Amino acid sequence: MSRTILYFSCLGLFVIGLWTKSAGQTQAAPGPSFDCAKAKTEIHRAICSDPKLAALDRELADVYTALANQGGTNAAALRKDEDHWIASERNHCTTNDCIAAAYTSRIAALKDQSLREASPAAYAETRPFPITAETWALAHAIVGQACRDSKSALAVQGMENDPVMPLPVIFSTGQIIVFQKGADRVAFYFYTGKDGKECSIKDVVALPRKGPRDKLLFCSIQDTSAGFGVRLEGRKQVSGYWDVTPDGKLERMPLGVLGSATTLHCSEPETGE
Repeated sequence: MSRTILYFSCLGLFVIGLWTKSAGQTQAAPGPSFDCAKAKTEIHRAICSDPKLAALDRELADVYTALANQGGTNAAALRKDEDHWIASERNHCTTNDCIAAAYTSRIAALKDQSLREASPAAYAETRPFPITAETWALAHAIVGQACRDSKSALAVQGMENDPVMPLPVIFSTGQIIVFQKGADRVAFYFYTGKDGKECSIKDVVALPRKGPRDKLLFCSIQDTSAGFGVRLEGRKQVSGYWDVTPDGKLERMPLGVLGSATTLHCSEPETGE
């Protein structure tokens, strides 16, 4: 197996892990990565007695092993960094919530490191698009508000529906609506939940600067992920893809790894008529 193939094999493992989480397809963990019969420390005993912590410990072990075996990874440096995390963060916890937060943060950091090292170009595709600080502060302040209050607040601040992308991308738990302010564009997730009884702004992301014939698209990756994309005027490929998680978060995925020409399937929103 060549080094290039190894890079993307390992990278694919992490991306698949992210898709599985996003789709809510979690598997029961068999327990922590260590033998609970030999647990001697308070931290280890807490992990063994809590299924959630046990699952997090197992997940971290799997992610760590995959990253250690990924081409280009300095295994010795990774081991040193892991030992430092254990001593300085995890072992300082005195509650299960603290342990869970430490593990969650560490898992995210290792996955981020894997993407960054395996494919710098693909990693760059997950970085936010540039946006003025004023527009971003305004958009971010709306997150968490009720939908009806948010639209009024946006209008007062001069942010309006983007006429270039007038149709929202609709999901079972909400919809993506694009707003603009000057040359800045942002996509809000108006989250209703499956019952549709309440609506709030769950998340927001910056989009590429506007063009007169850009397109907002509904996109999916087989049965593992659903979200939205943006195709800029004059380009065949999607310029950005965001996975919409079950809890209403928007996660930008690396198109270079997903293989947008063959795996990412997109279509324009429909009017519903």
